[in-house]
Amino acid sequence: MGVSATAGLVRSRAALVGLVVLVLASAPAPAADLTTQQVLDLIGAATELQPVDLSGKDLSTLDLSGVDFKRAKLRGANLSGANLAGANLFGTVLTGATLRDADLSGAILDIALLDGADLSRANLSKAMLTITTKRGICDRLAARVGCLWGSG
Repeated sequence: MGVSATAGLVRSRAALVGLVVLVLASAPAPAADLTTQQVLDLIGAATELQPVDLSGKDLSTLDLSGVDFKRAKLRGANLSGANLAGANLFGTVLTGATLRDADLSGAILDIALLDGADLSRANLSKAMLTITTKRGICDRLAARVGCLWGSG
């Protein structure tokens, strides 16, 4: 292969790599599994004896502010970047959930189960929080929100 053919091949590969990078960069971010309205409909259909189970669901970036999730099961759910300001998460199972960058300001998190939950960069200002889980979570949050240690 001559020098000009090799140079042309290199330019073609570079153009192909550039095209692939452009396509990947412009691809839309993965969407949540459910819309806000679908979440509200599921919660509305739930009962005290059969709370809503959204375990493992991707609810990232949804506006769920003020939603009553009382006793909901959100084990392993992705709530990254979700707006949960003022939400009622009383008794909610958030074990292993991802709440990275979520807005939990003013949320009620009393008796929420947070074992293994990722609360990195979450806004917990004015959140009500009594944790009945492993002390490590309470210790990590105490400096940010004040933590009342319950039994358990």
